[in-house]
Amino acid sequence: VIFVICACYPLVVAASPQITIISNPRDERSQAITAGCPTLLRGFRPAPLLVSGHFQTGTVLLRKGPMVIYDREVVPLTPNHEVRKGFGGEGFVTLDWVTRTYDASSHGPHGRKHAPNTAILVILHGLSGGSQESYVRCFATSAATRGMRAVVINNRGCAGASLATPQAYSAAWTDDVRTAIEHIRSTHPTAPMVAAGFSLGANILGKYLGEEGASGKNPFLAACVVSNPYQLNGANAMMRKGLGPLYDRVLCKGLVTTFSRHSGVMAKRGDLPDWERVKESHTVLEFDDRHTRRVYGYESAEAYYDDASSSHWLPLVACPLLNLVAEDDFLLPPCKEGYEKLSQTNPNVVTALTPRGGHVAWHEVLHRRCEQWGDRACIEFLISALEVSRNLPPPGGGGADVTGVV
Repeated sequence: VIFVICACYPLVVAASPQITIISNPRDERSQAITAGCPTLLRGFRPAPLLVSGHFQTGTVLLRKGPMVIYDREVVPLTPNHEVRKGFGGEGFVTLDWVTRTYDASSHGPHGRKHAPNTAILVILHGLSGGSQESYVRCFATSAATRGMRAVVINNRGCAGASLATPQAYSAAWTDDVRTAIEHIRSTHPTAPMVAAGFSLGANILGKYLGEEGASGKNPFLAACVVSNPYQLNGANAMMRKGLGPLYDRVLCKGLVTTFSRHSGVMAKRGDLPDWERVKESHTVLEFDDRHTRRVYGYESAEAYYDDASSSHWLPLVACPLLNLVAEDDFLLPPCKEGYEKLSQTNPNVVTALTPRGGHVAWHEVLHRRCEQWGDRACIEFLISALEVSRNLPPPGGGGADVTGVV
């Protein structure tokens, strides 16, 4: 009997797609965009062998993903981008433009072979990640195969780049992302822009969008945040539960590995703990307490997490935003009521809540080249938003020429 139950359970769970779409029913724009998203409306059905959020998340780590070839561009940062000045040199971030995907489609260096009004998708990666991550390459491929120009903003010191000054990235510091986006905007002035962020990159993107919305400078027609740990103190608490400590150690190891390459540069600060102590960290909280919060001058890691949380800024986002969340995500505390309140406070935000899907996962099938549900859902949302913007002006006013963008 136990064997039969165990054998049938995955098939029963995966039998029918499920989803809850939380939006403001009185907002014409969000309703029109959602109507153009068949994948969202159908709901998510996990692969029978991946009904657990842990299995879904583990598959992200194991999945190779499609081949993507990038053309790298370096965006210099001025001394004004440094928390502590006087160390010489200039910081920089890198942009990786998709030039070739596994289907051998050429997209040209920096997208110059595209029409000037071809939509640009800006991608922000997760903690200690970069353009090399499988989930980034999968999403970039989904965009490129639909004719978009995809570009990944790599945080300082990530994706193989060196660190020029003793300051790496943080979840609270949006000035680097802002400079990179302004550079893309200035070099492609007629191209409509959309964005997507994953995990920590989703939090950074959400915070940036809120800041730009508050100042009336939003450059995007639409965006997606995927598995956004919008309340970082709450997310840290989730890593104390269940299998959370295992994920915590894996994430911390990634941080230590990434930042160890830059320990010599960071030593120039002179006011940071010895790197030997930092690299002994076993949790993300320990790492941020010993290193990140000190680089940026916070009194505690908890204070840093509170300041960095995008939950403060999501009500101010001024463009259509898809918030894609799975209830079995190990990093996100249950917050359906909070999402409902957010959609009433800010009708630009549409939350898609699935019972299963894990963290940055949503795998329907197990194949390196098959487009997964989450990628397809987000791309459809962005394309639908571009289509709707032809008939309805952006929430912030004005308009955009999006004819033939995709």
